[in-house]
Amino acid sequence: MSFNIRMKNIELRSCNEQLFSKGRHTTAEIVKWNIDHCYTIAYWKDGDLKYVGIRPLDVIINNEDFNYLIRQGYELLELMKK
Repeated sequence: MSFNIRMKNIELRSCNEQLFSKGRHTTAEIVKWNIDHCYTIAYWKDGDLKYVGIRPLDVIINNEDFNYLIRQGYELLELMKK
């Protein structure tokens, strides 16, 4: 199962444990998009959300959108376990 949900300039997307490896998606990340590239703000590892450094505090994002994507990420990852 793979998924991506984009809200303005942030996106929740499924990925592999090693982000550039091929195969089944087993986890997810939240990225922030700039004009032509993105970078990871947070990712799930072993069911827990991990932040990359202090990026959520460094970047300007809409908290409602970010919180929505976090909730969706947890729900979708739970569905992937079944």
